[in-house]
Parts: sequence; structure tokens; C-alpha cells
Amino acid sequence: DLRAVAAGAPLSSAAAADDAASGLEVADEDTARFAETYAEAALVGAMRPQLEGFVRSFVDCLAAGAAFTLCTAEDLELLVCGSREVGRFAELEGSCKYANGYTAESPTVRFFWQVVHSLPEAAKRKLLLFSTGCDRAPVLGLKALDFTLARSTASPEYLPTANICVNQLNLPEYTSAEMTRDRLLAALEHHTGFGFA
Repeated sequence: DLRAVAAGAPLSSAAAADDAASGLEVADEDTARFAETYAEAALVGAMRPQLEGFVRSFVDCLAAGAAFTLCTAEDLELLVCGSREVGRFAELEGSCKYANGYTAESPTVRFFWQVVHSLPEAAKRKLLLFSTGCDRAPVLGLKALDFTLARSTASPEYLPTANICVNQLNLPEYTSAEMTRDRLLAALEHHTGFGFA
């Protein structure tokens, strides 16, 4: 029985349990069906208790009650993961906070926003991932991100760094838009997640 094997039973005991199938040839469609059943059991069946616990806790946290049944899979993805749209970076600029001596009028900050607004969507997603740990905008848009640009005391030869736990990008005092672009793109292309750029 394919389901018994997929659930982890040894092949010999599964065959013994199904004497009628012991003398049959295995056809291509049987191997495809076995692979599909095994994958479902391994990926879903083995994780069922954890998935059910996650869903129970998630529903409890939402405190949505019967309204939860009105949600589609897309609605849940939006709540958990954020919007697939990269978002409006003008909103992010408008709600941005500045730290360690930077203001909205600081030359490096002006260079930064000039560069960011000229980036293609893929690079903007990388910027979000680098700065926040997620390449998606929050459900309420980038204005809800609580994003901070902070002056770094590192030399302008250094790349930007980020504190993703607090959505903070640390920029050295770059002296031109070109330098800002070069350093920012290098950081976005070569960072390793929780490692150093």
C-alpha cells in the first residue's frame, strides 16, 4: 500500500500487508503516484501537528472568530507576509526618521533618496530586505515601516550597514550621489543575510 510506505512503513511490511499487489509489475504511473503520495506524507503529514498548532495559535492571536472563515489564502498571505507590491518609496521617505546627526536636509540623506527613487523594483526589494529583513512592504504600506536612516561613523569608503531588528540603515557620510549609489548597490549585491556586508 503506497500510503503505508509514504507514512514511513518499511517496504517489506507494506508489501506483506497488501498480498494482492505482491506479484504486480510496477508501471511508470505507479512510481509517479508513489512519489506524489510520499511527498505529501513527508511534507504535509509529518508536519501536520506543527501546522495545526501554528494555525490554532494564529487564529487565537487574530481573535477574528467566525470572520476568519471569510479570509482567502491571499488574505492570509497578505497578513503574514505583507504586500507583494514593492510599495511607494515616497511614503517611506515621508515617514523616515533620522538619527546620529542626520536630518532630511543632510547632503548624504538627499543623495540616498535621489538614488533610491531611481532604482528599479528589484533593487528596491533588495534594499527592503537588506534594511528590514523582508523584501515586502507592510500591509499598510511603506509609511508604516518605522524606517530610520542613521549616520555611521565609518569612513565613506565603507559600505552601508543595517540593524534589521529596528529597520535602521546606517550610512557613512558619502560626498556624492554617485558614491552613495556605488556603495549602496555594492552592499545590496554582496550582503549575506545576518552576516557582514
